[in-house]
Parts: sequence; structure tokens; C-alpha cells
Amino acid sequence: MAAAEVMPNQSVVERVTSLPLVSSTYSLVFSVYSNTKDNHPYIRSVCEAAEQGVRTITSVALTTASPIIGKLEPQSKTPA
Repeated sequence: MAAAEVMPNQSVVERVTSLPLVSSTYSLVFSVYSNTKDNHPYIRSVCEAAEQGVRTITSVALTTASPIIGKLEPQSKTPA
């Protein structure tokens, strides 16, 4: 098994998303999701409402968690 290349300034999220299994799974799920939205108008409206809700929740969570993330991020950047 090949080891994933670790860049010194990569965040944990960047490291995880660069893993081949995570990347290919994301591509597959995104493709199915996009095709479903494109082909089913009722599902599209539900998905768009859910996406807006997730954007709102993410924005609030990020604003709230920013001080904590700022303190933890230097620790999470150290190579494993």
C-alpha cells in the first residue's frame, strides 16, 4: 500500500480528502447526486432546500467554532 504524501502545511481535512478512497467515493456520490437532481424536479427542490439549510448551519457552526479551530489547528498539522 502506498503511503499518502504529507505536506507540512496541509490541514487534516486536506489530508483526508487527498486519500484515494475518499476522493473516489466523493466523486461517485457527487455524480449520483447531480444526476438525480438533474433528472427529478421534485427531488431537486428538496435537495436545494436541504443544501441551503446545510450552508446556513455550516456558516453558524464555523463562526462559533473558529476560536477553537484556531487553537487546535497547529496541533493537527504536525505529521503523523
